[in-house]
Amino acid sequence: MLWRRELPAEYDAGDAADAMVTIEPRHTAKVELDVFPLAELHGMIRAPQGVSTEALIVRLLPGERYTTPDADGNFAFFNVREGDYEVVLDSGSLPQYSEMKTPARKPAAVRIGAETPPLEFGFEVRPPERPVRRIDLTARRP
Repeated sequence: MLWRRELPAEYDAGDAADAMVTIEPRHTAKVELDVFPLAELHGMIRAPQGVSTEALIVRLLPGERYTTPDADGNFAFFNVREGDYEVVLDSGSLPQYSEMKTPARKPAAVRIGAETPPLEFGFEVRPPERPVRRIDLTARRP
């Protein structure tokens, strides 16, 4: 058995953390267990001044992991295994009338021993312009 609680924080025991082994006298027993190094993935959401970013949702695909940024727009995913991912700013969590200034989906390649560049998302809020109806008060009606 691989004691998950005894592993350093930057490692994951993988799926096969337990194994049954029969140990016989004067024989060698062998078992293979997976241990994966972990990394982090981080980025920032640039929002218009006065717009809160704390309710926005950032998803890590594949999988079902998600996070929310802090008040400054910074977000991070910790304990990420090496691999290719897609980070998505969930459009359903954006304020009304938001328009993305950057793509809402960005690829991210996590490699152990190499720093993953930070991801950056940006949006702006553009309420629709209401049509202006002009009335000429100087015109006389018969």
